[in-house]
Amino acid sequence: MASVSDRDERRASATRLLAVGLAAIVVSKSEKAVDLAALEQAITLKPRDPFPHYNMGISLLHLNRHTEAIALLDKSIALGEGVDNADADAHYNRGIARLLMGDFKGGFADYEYRLTTTENELPNFGLPAAKKWTGEQSIAGKTLLLYCEQGLGDDIQFFRFLRPLTERHKPATIKMVTHSATKILLPADLPISILEAGAELGDYDHWVALMSLPLCLKVESIADIPPPFAPEVEPGRIAHCRFLRSAEKLNVGLCWAGNFQHKNDRHRSIPWQKFSKVLNREANFVVLQQLRPGEEKAFAETAAQYQNMRRVEVRNFLDTAAVILNLDVVVSVDTAVAHLAASLNVPTMVLIPAFGTDWRWQLYRSNSPWYPMAALFRQPKVGDWDTAIKMVKDSLQAMSRGVAEKLGAA
Repeated sequence: MASVSDRDERRASATRLLAVGLAAIVVSKSEKAVDLAALEQAITLKPRDPFPHYNMGISLLHLNRHTEAIALLDKSIALGEGVDNADADAHYNRGIARLLMGDFKGGFADYEYRLTTTENELPNFGLPAAKKWTGEQSIAGKTLLLYCEQGLGDDIQFFRFLRPLTERHKPATIKMVTHSATKILLPADLPISILEAGAELGDYDHWVALMSLPLCLKVESIADIPPPFAPEVEPGRIAHCRFLRSAEKLNVGLCWAGNFQHKNDRHRSIPWQKFSKVLNREANFVVLQQLRPGEEKAFAETAAQYQNMRRVEVRNFLDTAAVILNLDVVVSVDTAVAHLAASLNVPTMVLIPAFGTDWRWQLYRSNSPWYPMAALFRQPKVGDWDTAIKMVKDSLQAMSRGVAEKLGAA
């Protein structure tokens, strides 16, 4: 059985290999052809109307022409002052563009408008705007309602702000409406009481959305980002999963699909038959997700060819974390498993789509300011997973050779 020091050395070796030769691949082209000439004509016909400028800005955003998109959205915002719904949608999408380009100060300010866009049936979750915390009001000794608003990966990424929040602003207590799946990751020593979605909120002085904390805590540059939130996993739970680990091979976790209800799932998740090309005979592979309906036959056929791959049943995120802590590297699409692995300080290869790239991964980067242990493998163009997967496979083979060479030299 591999020792802790051996495991750490393998991870360090994996980290070094991830850092070598990983150039970011330029993403370009939208999912569908866009008739920019028609949009330009609409602006010519109605130069004082904010909506043609907005539509043009959104189209350019999808084409990854972000500087031009921001200029059009600037114009839409200027023209839309006082026009219902024009302002919030334009601000929100300009915020996405700014965050993609690494402008945290302007980006998070605009991103706040996500709470009041036309997509929201209940602006501000139906909570009173007068009680919204902006970071400026004193909440020392008061009760703060914290609302976890989006996906499980978002919770894991933004839980890093909980301790800075309590240390800097000293609320007496935090009531947090969060997902049942992520609440078990929270440390016991924070003044947080958990509310299930739909529960009675009770009394509170102010409320804030979890993903508004970077704005409230003045995250304006990479230097302002706190380290990832690393959940505490009991040693016994980790030891229980040690049977999954090989002492002779590189240990690799696999996750190829996220929530099928995600609006960008068609681009973000990868069909198993395509993703399985990362496999080799040299490593020990551990599947970290449940199979999707319809994948059983293809997976069984692959498993028959690769006896060095196994599935593991987990009950919750702490179980998943315990498995990950027995691995040397994790390969994942942009989903909660990627956030969890990178937060646990395990080298993580994240496969990034060219269409609908999430703002947190920014543009063109091969690393992430949010996760020092993450390496980003981007599609060079929409739909081209083969190139990114080959890069991952090549990296895994290099890591496997490193493990074999070390064992041979021992």
